[in-house]
Amino acid sequence: MADKLYLRVPLVPPGWGHGRPWGGILSRMLSYFPDDPGTACNPPMAGAADEKLRRNYCFWDRYLRQQASIASAVAGQELAVDGVVTGGSRNRQKVVAFVGVPMDIGVGYRHGSRFGPRAVREVSSQFGSGVETGFDLRDTDQVIVDLGDIEIHSYVLDSDLFRDDVLKEVRHSYIANGEIPPAWIGNIQRIENTMKWILGVPVQPAVFEADDPGSVVLLPEQSSIPLGNIFPVLIGGDHSITYPSVKAVRAAFSRRPGDFAILYFDAHPDYLKRRSGLKTTHASQARRVSDEIGPRNVLMVGIRYIEKEELEGITQDGVKFWTMQSLQHLAPDTLAEQICDYLNQQNVEHLYISVDIDVLDASVVPGTGGPEPGGMQTRWLVDALHELGARLQRDGRISVEALDVVETAPDWDIGQVTALAAVKVILEGIGCLYPAIHEEQAGLQRDDGVELEPWMRL
Repeated sequence: MADKLYLRVPLVPPGWGHGRPWGGILSRMLSYFPDDPGTACNPPMAGAADEKLRRNYCFWDRYLRQQASIASAVAGQELAVDGVVTGGSRNRQKVVAFVGVPMDIGVGYRHGSRFGPRAVREVSSQFGSGVETGFDLRDTDQVIVDLGDIEIHSYVLDSDLFRDDVLKEVRHSYIANGEIPPAWIGNIQRIENTMKWILGVPVQPAVFEADDPGSVVLLPEQSSIPLGNIFPVLIGGDHSITYPSVKAVRAAFSRRPGDFAILYFDAHPDYLKRRSGLKTTHASQARRVSDEIGPRNVLMVGIRYIEKEELEGITQDGVKFWTMQSLQHLAPDTLAEQICDYLNQQNVEHLYISVDIDVLDASVVPGTGGPEPGGMQTRWLVDALHELGARLQRDGRISVEALDVVETAPDWDIGQVTALAAVKVILEGIGCLYPAIHEEQAGLQRDDGVELEPWMRL
């Protein structure tokens, strides 16, 4: 083995996660070929006799350096990346980045959400750049990009579930094929640390063996990525992706205990201590998030299926929740007011929003892993996001730092309606970051003490 073990951040181009088009036989993107003019690459490994290893090293080095340059962008900066546009928002982060997380091995019922990122990207082509309140997302001065997918291992949910010698064999299987292995093997660890790398939080590769070669090189170095420069929009994947993502986002933005909260829109509380003996499945992820940020900083909206253990847990722990029954006669603006009042009482400054698509009624989103009848309509959810964004903007004390939309499972979908709903939620969710600009462009004025009805903002 070489004197150094070269590892890479497991961030890959869209569609690589599970099942590549044409079986993966297509050549890698020409712009990353190491022999192309202007793309000289000198692998540091001794000799570099293995041509496949050399090409793989150069591919990942160039690809990840480009992703790092995107993550380092500042307002108004020109980037040589197709599709990047700039314009005029008031949000703090300079880059809005879509990140696919094609994982569904944390699921206990219907699988298929590993194909969610691909389905969401596909139907997104049917949408324009405007949101309902009149704002055009192309007019933001933030860079909006798709950073690709986090590469997911098909079997290793969590490194904690496997012995080090097994993880060592998994890592060496990459090397045996002339590939640069990922810096982390378990998917929970991959998601957390890849998101930290994207957000500029220092990370270290996992070490599974005492004889790992000397110093470890991570491709590429993080020095150029400003801390918290990214507003990540994660596309799942099952809901177990939220826990490691929350850990990464909190590491980037939180500055004191209690200043970070999460707002769930979900049919299920996901608050089991364990599911089938495991702590990091989609049925227990909110419990893990509660362990991380404190139960009183966990808010849940839309709950309508709850097990006895979960009800006892969220009640005893002090989780703030709204059942679908309690929302029956509650307007979206009233919900937004209650959420903001509660967050202010908790002295929260940073908010993560997580939308499980099954919060919508099963008749609206059949393509999900845990469809649940009796849910909300897309209209109500979008209005709630609009109202929440407007109130947070006016209040000015709480920043939304990340958004995820999970559990879209296209194999169970009908006419792509679930994927369409997911895209709608994503675009309107991003758009709710700019409510003041919305109203200005739409010619709407808010007088002090006067609330606009939801239909007035359409």
